[in-house]
Amino acid sequence: MMKAQELIKQLQNEIDKYTAIIQDRSRRIGEGLTDMDDCFVSDKSNRLQIDLAKKKIQILKNGGTSTFTVLRDIETNEIVSRRLVDGRYGLCHLIDDEYVSKFGRFVGMAKRECTYTKKGLKQDKEQFPAWATTQANGSGLYGAFMAQVVVFQSEKNYAQ
Repeated sequence: MMKAQELIKQLQNEIDKYTAIIQDRSRRIGEGLTDMDDCFVSDKSNRLQIDLAKKKIQILKNGGTSTFTVLRDIETNEIVSRRLVDGRYGLCHLIDDEYVSKFGRFVGMAKRECTYTKKGLKQDKEQFPAWATTQANGSGLYGAFMAQVVVFQSEKNYAQ
């Protein structure tokens, strides 16, 4: 667990660094040394890095895992899908290869549990190793403005 503590300390140092940058920028804007119009992308970027570091700390404090939505086969209780993907018609569960013949490749996100039940599935929550990154959701200024922190399942547990 020592590795996790070292990583948390490193991430907290990043938060402190970006917080200092934001404070200095605010001071310069307040003193009229720079204009907010010149700084909005930098400000968004710095705040995004703080959010990313906080999310990573949260994952590390949770043992390197996060909670994800899965689909289970009602008959066997086995997990048949661990991934949500953005498909042609919106978010859907990507069914694992060995279950495609039974359920198909994709199962759309349902608003009601009975929709899954009719297909022999149930939605559940499960803990998996996780990490976080930023996702732009576009390009240019739009992409910068719409960027967000996302948590994804990881092959590696960063707390260990």
